[in-house]
Amino acid sequence: VPGLDGLRGLACLMIFNVHYFAQFADASYFVEPGGVLYSLLRVLHSGSPGVDVFFVVSGYLIYGSLERNQPKFFRFIVSRYRRLLPVVLVVNVPALYWINADICTIVDNLLFLNIFGSRLVTFVSWALIYEMYFYILCGLWLLVLRQARAGRPPWCSWAVLVVLFVANSMYFKVNPEMSYWR
Repeated sequence: VPGLDGLRGLACLMIFNVHYFAQFADASYFVEPGGVLYSLLRVLHSGSPGVDVFFVVSGYLIYGSLERNQPKFFRFIVSRYRRLLPVVLVVNVPALYWINADICTIVDNLLFLNIFGSRLVTFVSWALIYEMYFYILCGLWLLVLRQARAGRPPWCSWAVLVVLFVANSMYFKVNPEMSYWR
């Protein structure tokens, strides 16, 4: 969808700004607080909603892709890992080696599932954890929709969605690595 490319681009810029300007926030961006330039830099640094916009747009695009291609659940999950793993391996493997990570930390940092609640070796890994759980939930939802199309009553698919939502909310509510509001 061409119109969504611009929205995704804006979301990416907002995400970049949050990470880039964070390094200067403690020093008031090296300008006088309260001035016009300071206010402008604060606005540029306040791009956290870009993450949410990016997740929503990605969700829409992934759903469209699932509808068009209708991959099997396992193939869908493998394709997500194939897309993410090359960059993560380049960044995380040296970091895991540097901290002499145990197997649980390695699994948590390479599979993006934070199953063991281990230390994340890169700051942005929290977003990959959300992304992977989102993909798993999308894949499960795909399975539910296929069952619904196979003659099951439509309320069954919505019941499964509600159960997945509640289970997801309960997990992330008690997980200190994740922010509660997301």
